[in-house]
Amino acid sequence: MKKISGNIVELTVNDLDKCRSFWDIPSKLAAPMTSGEKKAFAYRSGYTYIGGCALSIKENRGLFSYFAVSPDFRGNGIGSRIINFAAIYFMNMGLKEMRLHVHKNNTGAIRLYERNGFVYDSDITSEKIAMIKTL
Repeated sequence: MKKISGNIVELTVNDLDKCRSFWDIPSKLAAPMTSGEKKAFAYRSGYTYIGGCALSIKENRGLFSYFAVSPDFRGNGIGSRIINFAAIYFMNMGLKEMRLHVHKNNTGAIRLYERNGFVYDSDITSEKIAMIKTL
């Protein structure tokens, strides 16, 4: 774990088990992190990991994935702080767009993404959409 910005830390594969309060199966991230395909970040309050995301780059776009905030801490602006951190991270890499996939029935997440500058981009499947944010 390496402190990045404020309460945001970069996770190592060994840190993933500390994130069970918000990620159901953090081990899904182990292989992409080990290969360098993704970097994982978490929002910490004291010693408690309460939210996080994985970031990667594909086709000159920042990809925002594995985003979650522990249910006990939702509604406190943590999700917006994580999204803002990701946007700054990608901007510092010279990227102009950030993209994510979300389930169509996850209306709470879609509203959060829209409040943070994301707009509908396309249907991915009958159940998922892509959203994009210009940086």
